[in-house]
Amino acid sequence: MIEDTKLQLAKTSRRSAVYSGVGLFVLIGSLIFSAAQLRSLSARRSQLLQEIQGLTAEKNKEQETLKKMKGDIAYYASQVTPSVDVYYANDGQRPKANEAAEQLKKLGYDVSVDAGPLKVISQNTYVRYFFTDDKELAEQVQQQIKSLGINAQVQSFAEEPDRKSLGYVRPKALELWLGKRYVPVS
Repeated sequence: MIEDTKLQLAKTSRRSAVYSGVGLFVLIGSLIFSAAQLRSLSARRSQLLQEIQGLTAEKNKEQETLKKMKGDIAYYASQVTPSVDVYYANDGQRPKANEAAEQLKKLGYDVSVDAGPLKVISQNTYVRYFFTDDKELAEQVQQQIKSLGINAQVQSFAEEPDRKSLGYVRPKALELWLGKRYVPVS
């Protein structure tokens, strides 16, 4: 019986040694695999960091170019003669539209009066502008036509999300709309 116990104990020891060896082999293999994965991930991280740096540099370069272009646009816009296109709702407003045009021409504006009344026009009278930098110009026109008895509100389309719906607009180009409710005073 002692002999059987010794044999069984020796078998169990051998099994334990084999299991321990296999476990140690699996552990070492896992460590080697993890180290290889870590090296691969580290290399990929370095590659991604380089890509990020490249993209950031490209973005900064494009932002500088955009900033320069905006500066150029602002400069050329400052060289443009301000203009006002005058629109009216009915033939009774045409003489006042022409009078406003003459007054604005004397002040250096390039002015045009529409050939006839618009079929679709606002109820109210507006000085419209389309670029944020033109707000002050629109307010000046508003004051200048007020002396002619035209009380217009300043209306901004500078933040219009659908810019295409406005058609072609350029800086310093304003519109004077004599609305349906406007009644000329002589």
